[in-house]
Amino acid sequence: MVVTHYYGDGGNVQIPATIAGEPVKTLHKTFSLCANVTGVTIPDSVTSIEGDTFLKCTNLTSVIIPDSVENIDSRAFGACGITSITIPAGVNRISNRAFLKCSKLTEIAVSPDNQTYTSEDGVLYNKEKTKLCICPDGKEGVLTIPEGVEYIPADAFGECDGLTKIEIPASLINFGIPEEDDNVGTFSGGEKLAEIVVSADNPAYASEAGILYDKNKTRLICCPVKKEGAVTVPDSVTSIAVDALFGCNDITKLVIPAGTTDLGLDEDGWLFGIGDKLTEIIVSADNPKYASEDGALYNKAKTLLIDCPRGKETLTIPASVTEIAETHGFKSCKKLTEITVSPDNQTYASEDGILYNKEKTNLIACPGGKSGETVIPASVTEIEYDAFPCLEDGTYPVQLIVTPGSYAETYAKEHELPYAYPEGEASCQHQYKTEITKAPSCTAASALLT
Repeated sequence: MVVTHYYGDGGNVQIPATIAGEPVKTLHKTFSLCANVTGVTIPDSVTSIEGDTFLKCTNLTSVIIPDSVENIDSRAFGACGITSITIPAGVNRISNRAFLKCSKLTEIAVSPDNQTYTSEDGVLYNKEKTKLCICPDGKEGVLTIPEGVEYIPADAFGECDGLTKIEIPASLINFGIPEEDDNVGTFSGGEKLAEIVVSADNPAYASEAGILYDKNKTRLICCPVKKEGAVTVPDSVTSIAVDALFGCNDITKLVIPAGTTDLGLDEDGWLFGIGDKLTEIIVSADNPKYASEDGALYNKAKTLLIDCPRGKETLTIPASVTEIAETHGFKSCKKLTEITVSPDNQTYASEDGILYNKEKTNLIACPGGKSGETVIPASVTEIEYDAFPCLEDGTYPVQLIVTPGSYAETYAKEHELPYAYPEGEASCQHQYKTEITKAPSCTAASALLT
């Protein structure tokens, strides 16, 4: 029999071994979303705990699993409240995602009689300790992976946000990720992870300054998300894995050497994914593919602007630029208040810190940190999608000053942006979904913009 629902009053629950004369063999979604359940004793008739059995049982603190259980499936204990669990002797299969999002789980213990699994320091391994199966999400501090471990599945670390340092032994040579996607997301998610240290005797991987590389340091594989300050990529590095720096929000400066010609753009063209403390990208003058100026990243000829660091407050675009990547990131640059274009540039122009095409018929981007009034030229006949970033509460920090009857006025109305007219040219200021207030020269009555 498969038990799929529980309708009781909660507390400590004893599952019966039989129901209507039939043995209870499988649990499936049985206690899913049962926040009132605090403890469960499983009878020795059960052989399988399937997906979502204890999903989001947030007050669950105790589960007694009998030796009869052989299988624990994906998300069987997903996002529940347990702090520790003991795997009995009979279990021979545990999904890597069995304890997904169990943020309070600090210890997985295993019966010494189990022939498939074992544990050390609260971490689950196969019996031979050649594979690290699951590190509980609630584990904190330094994790030293035992010598002898050769393999770690990509999702073994789940959301281990409390780990600060991971020490990798000489034996560990496989992270379970295909070669074409070797950024080792295994380690990249931990919110406090500041350092990855690899044994000098490891034949496949190396580390420097807490960052993970391949053995020859030709590929930067993973930078811990809590890495702080300036990161100088070693001269030997030729490529950076996709998302290797993603979420590294405390990096302030990135220095790219001459030999690094693959920067790890993802399939959508996005680069790095570093947060708003990054103010500067510096590329070696000898790099044959990339260049930098004013802290921004360009192709070698500086005809293409590739990336603007999210922490920059101002940006000057040189005369040579003829193209700006769609993933330029201006919208994400919440500190960027001004974009200035060289007057000698034949493709782009700027006015009041906003980026336009040369003729100022197309408004390309308003910096993410710009606020207050900004005059939109009457020449504008096109405004790029999402050219004006909004705040987290959905409001816009800028107020457009538009010419009556202009394209910019129509755009502001259609996209519900606050706008006003130059003094003396029209009657009212307009703020989306707020009462219109009179301008100094306004003679018309206040109205409501809908």
